[in-house]
Amino acid sequence: MPRITPLVSLLLLLGNLGFGQSTANPFELQPRLPETTEVAPAVEGEADRLVNPFELRPRLEARIPDKPTPAVRVALRPDRAPTAPVDRRPVGDAAIGGPLFLVNGLILLLTTLLLIVSQRYVSRILRGLGSDEIMRSLYRDRMAGYFGQFLAGYSLFVLSASLYLYLLGRYEGLLTEAAFWRPFAQITGVFAGLTILRHLVLAALGRIFPIQPETSRYSFSIMIFGIAAGLLLIPTNLLIAYAPADLTSTVVYGSLGVLAVGYLWRAVWGLRIAGTFLPSRFFHFLLYLCAVEIAPVVVLYKLFTNSF
Repeated sequence: MPRITPLVSLLLLLGNLGFGQSTANPFELQPRLPETTEVAPAVEGEADRLVNPFELRPRLEARIPDKPTPAVRVALRPDRAPTAPVDRRPVGDAAIGGPLFLVNGLILLLTTLLLIVSQRYVSRILRGLGSDEIMRSLYRDRMAGYFGQFLAGYSLFVLSASLYLYLLGRYEGLLTEAAFWRPFAQITGVFAGLTILRHLVLAALGRIFPIQPETSRYSFSIMIFGIAAGLLLIPTNLLIAYAPADLTSTVVYGSLGVLAVGYLWRAVWGLRIAGTFLPSRFFHFLLYLCAVEIAPVVVLYKLFTNSF
């Protein structure tokens, strides 16, 4: 009996082990899951929507419909902002700034000499623009042998007007050549040639037709108005060349307005001189107007648009 007791205990232990293996362990989760799981068929585009919620780019792309998007105006970033307007004044270029300074200095020197030698005439010229009596007095002085002083002032006008045309062409972008002397010399030569041609045409008209006193007076009035315009253009050229950029446009258009008013006043002055024979020779007046007043403007315009 004592020998049978251990054997019976061993058999009971083995039977309990086999019975324990046939029951489910409550701590094991895997055997409770079904052996087969039905997977729903994948829908097209479903995988694109099953994305990480913390990734913004895929979620945004999943919401965009499959159709062309309209054009969108993209704002420029601060680092791609449009550049500031280019300063069209010629001072910034070393190839232009030096010669421009020399020409302005030469004009100022000639003006100083003219004021020293002919100070009395300069003041009378400015007052003669609105007085017929002073204009007649100046004309008599010209005929009395003082023509050289008027010619010096008129030459200064040609130089100042040529520089003004050069600066105006640079400001408006018509002169793109990175040089000074060649375009300035061409402008000066053409403007001086047109000025001389105008006075030669007036002299020829006076010789051909019996209107020599009137054409001589009108030619002299052109000279007087030119001297006054030359004195006005000296500070104007300095302001256009060296004034701040925000002031340049005001100086340019303001000077153009003043010159236009002066030109109209000179035309009125010419009509007063030609008032005695204008009704009888109206065709000749139109011929002069087209050949001497309008043609030089067209030639200068062609020079700027075709040569530079």
